[in-house]
Amino acid sequence: MKFQIKSDGEYDKNKDKIYSDFLLKSKKNIPSVVWNHFSNDFFFHDGKILNIAITPYEAIIKIQAPNFKIFKTSDDFEFMIIEFVCEFKNIYFLDVENLNNMDYNYISSDMYFISSEIDTIPRIENIRKDGKSCNSLILRTNNDNGDDIMISLIFGELKIFPVEPLACEVIKNNKNLVVPEPLS
Repeated sequence: MKFQIKSDGEYDKNKDKIYSDFLLKSKKNIPSVVWNHFSNDFFFHDGKILNIAITPYEAIIKIQAPNFKIFKTSDDFEFMIIEFVCEFKNIYFLDVENLNNMDYNYISSDMYFISSEIDTIPRIENIRKDGKSCNSLILRTNNDNGDDIMISLIFGELKIFPVEPLACEVIKNNKNLVVPEPLS
């Protein structure tokens, strides 16, 4: 499954504009946890995917968020990595596809989050017609072999929390921290 609206790989200003417009029109139907972490790919962009666990009803992805900035001075900063767990519950659809080849060892390689697309998997409308509340994500990742890997999910609920909640709270209270912002 490829991105339905957004450009895959090569930047396409027109497709990305169409996707941004679609996303802003759809905002009222997108839960804040999905919006805050996936509307702007910068939150998890280039974050290493540390673990993926899949059961019949949930998928759990442990991922690094490498784009938190700690400012030493007004123009000097360092990036800080914070690890998060994404729990996708009530899975209605899950697909993992290597877009480059049919080598099935791609999950064992180091994978990195590149970008995502919210609520564009076509079959989501059929699930919603049945009265179920759900959202979809297509996650584009890349592994050490250079393979583009798409993880597509339709899910009923998403919870995202830091691996170390206390340390994360201390860091978030730092006045010199800049947290990646969602699309506005």
